[in-house]
Amino acid sequence: MKRLILIWLCILFFGGFDSKGQSCESTNLVHYQYNDIKNILEKNSCLNCHHGINNGWSFDTYRNMFSSGKCGSVIKPGSPATSILVDRLNGGAVDCGNPIPLAAHTIPSKDLLAIETWILVGAPEFCIPEYEEVKNIFNSNQCQDCHNKNGEWSYNTYNSLFFKPGNSVCSDPLVVPFEHNNSFLYKKISGQSDICGQKMLAGNVPMSYEDVARVRDWINSGAFQASRALPVVLTDFSAYNEEDKKVVLYWQTSSEYNTAFFEIENSGDGIQFNTIGKKQASSNPNVLTNYEFTDLTPGFGNQYYRLKMTDHDGLVSYSSTRAVRLKSNVETLKIYPSSLQNNDPLFIEWIASDNSEIAKIQILDIIGRLVFTTIINPGINQTTIPALSPGLYYAVIPHDIENYFVKKMIMIH
Repeated sequence: MKRLILIWLCILFFGGFDSKGQSCESTNLVHYQYNDIKNILEKNSCLNCHHGINNGWSFDTYRNMFSSGKCGSVIKPGSPATSILVDRLNGGAVDCGNPIPLAAHTIPSKDLLAIETWILVGAPEFCIPEYEEVKNIFNSNQCQDCHNKNGEWSYNTYNSLFFKPGNSVCSDPLVVPFEHNNSFLYKKISGQSDICGQKMLAGNVPMSYEDVARVRDWINSGAFQASRALPVVLTDFSAYNEEDKKVVLYWQTSSEYNTAFFEIENSGDGIQFNTIGKKQASSNPNVLTNYEFTDLTPGFGNQYYRLKMTDHDGLVSYSSTRAVRLKSNVETLKIYPSSLQNNDPLFIEWIASDNSEIAKIQILDIIGRLVFTTIINPGINQTTIPALSPGLYYAVIPHDIENYFVKKMIMIH
C-alpha cells in the first residue's frame, strides 16, 4: 500500500506526461509536434536500432517516420490504437512482427502517452493551424487570383472550402478529415503528377514545403474550423503488476468535457476485450482528476487493458492499450490454426514459466527433421511458415539438449 501511495504522490507532484514537452498551443489545444516526439524517442535510446532508413524504420525525418511495410502504416493520424508504432511500444505481444523493445524494457508510460496523444490530434509535423491560418497560407501564395472567382472553387469561407464547383470533372473529395493522402486539395498543392486537373501553383512555382505541410497537418488533425478541445485529456494511464496476483490501473485527466463514465476493459490477446469495471467521471474541465482500479483476478501471460470513455451524449472513445505480463508456474504453448496451407499466417501464443524474454520455436516433420525455426516473445506472435510438403508437423521449444517443450501438431494441406 505504501508503494501505491508513493506512485500517486509522484503523479500528483510530477504529473503524468511532461506537458512542458508540448511546444504548440492554440485557442483550445496544447499539443506536441514532430520534433517533440523525435526528442522523446531519442531520449529512450531508440536511435540504437533506428538510426537510418537502411536499418528499417527510422524517425530521423518526418517522412521516414510515416513509412509503411508489410505490417501496415506505422502511424495513422487520429488513430493511435491502429498505429503500428503504438502497437510495438505498448509492452506486449503485437499483431505483426515483434515488440520494440521487449516487455521488460518498455518506455515510460508518460512517454508512450505523449506519442499516443500526438497521433490522436493528427500526428502533426508543425503546430496545427486553424482555418483562418490555412486561408492566409493560400492568400500568401496568391491562390485568390484563381480561386475566389464565380464558378471556381473558393476557400473564402470555411464551408466553401469543402465544396467543388458544379462544373468540376474531378471526382475525388476535396478534404477528407484525418486523411491527407485521400484529400484532393492536398494532392493539388503538393504537386502530385497523377491527379485530375492542374496542379495548384503559387505564381507558377510550387508552394513551400512548410506551407504544404501545415495544410496537411490541418487535414490530418480533422480539418476543423478552430482547434477543438479533446473531450478527455489523459495525462497518465499506467498498469502495474502487483506480485503476479493483481493488476492496478491508474489514470489521470487534466480536463473532462461532458464525460459521463469510464469502463475498464481487459483482454488476453489484445483483440477481444471484456468490461471488468466502471468508474463515474468527474466531468470537471481544467481540473486534474485521478482514478484507480484494481483487477483482482487477472489471467496469466500478457494481459491488455484499455479505457472505454463515454460522454453524456452517448459518444464513445477508447484509450490505447496497456500491457502487463503476469508470470505463470506452468509454461504454455498454443498454436493456431492447427490446419493451414502454405504461406498462411501462423499464430504462436507462448507464456514462459520464468522471466525468459525470448525463445526459439522449431517446426519438425513427422520423423523429427527440422524444417523451420523462428524466435518468439512472450504473448502472441505471428509468423509465416515457408512452403512445406503436405503432412503433419510438430512445434517444439528446446530448453536444452535433452529437454523439449512439446508439442503442438500442425497439419499442412
